Amino acid sequence: SPSCVQSLLDSEKAIIASPTLGETLMSFSILLHPLSKDRYITARVTRTGSYEPDMDRFIINALPITDNAASDKNSAIQRPWAVDVGANVGFHGLHMARRGANVIAFEPAPDTFELLQCSADLLGSVANSLTPSAGFVKVFQAGASDAESEGEMVRHPGSPGMTTFGNLEKIIGEDKAEKLSGDMIKLVRVENILVELGVPEGPSDLLRLLKVDAEGFELRAFRGINLERFPFQFLTYELFPTMLENAGSDPVDVLVLLRDAGYKCNSDELAGDTRETMNKWISSFLPESHMNVFCELKRT
Repeated sequence: SPSCVQSLLDSEKAIIASPTLGETLMSFSILLHPLSKDRYITARVTRTGSYEPDMDRFIINALPITDNAASDKNSAIQRPWAVDVGANVGFHGLHMARRGANVIAFEPAPDTFELLQCSADLLGSVANSLTPSAGFVKVFQAGASDAESEGEMVRHPGSPGMTTFGNLEKIIGEDKAEKLSGDMIKLVRVENILVELGVPEGPSDLLRLLKVDAEGFELRAFRGINLERFPFQFLTYELFPTMLENAGSDPVDVLVLLRDAGYKCNSDELAGDTRETMNKWISSFLPESHMNVFCELKRT
């Protein structure tokens, strides 16, 4: 396995887990923050073998297994594409790749990025020997926004997953948030990177899955992805109204953007289809309330 694995374990920056998911019990290895640093994701993965079962099911539905071995030996398989914005330690992104997708992952926090990059290298080192073979995970250390920029991040102590370019004032109190030390962290327009990497544009069966969990930057991330140019068939995001508001966005704008882009989501019945009903629904959320929203592009 890559040298980064042993060095992260030896320095006690990480522990390793091997969750098993899905109908064919696929497993992959993942580096997690130590339990002393992450009381949420690490605790859940080590205890139950999963992080968010509803997300696991959505990924399984969105990404039928792609088996490289089943393709003609002379032709490279056309793998589906998945994009994971706010990938964290990569639990969902690694799961996508293990099912055969090529995954482009974005994680801005330097310590979390280091674990994710190592887990991606570890999967890459065994990808072709797995059955079915895995796709790749290409990792960028960057946040996602609607314009190239840079910013500072703050973090919830005890939960590296809640690290944001926004602020945590209304959630944990500003004095409790930890500022990430070091250089400014860059934010990118994901659209530019997808173009550079040759991801198919326009309606395509290979444009399968987009996950956005950007701790309040979801609206900016969607604007910077350009869903007209890259209309992913399946899309999921975390709707956390307080975090969106803290980052200067109106949560209703996210609902409207996805409705106008042609997505049908599991939040539609609750939110209704006018700004008025959406506003009413959003205002019913408690400050710390959030939910995963699951969407599919309507066939026209």
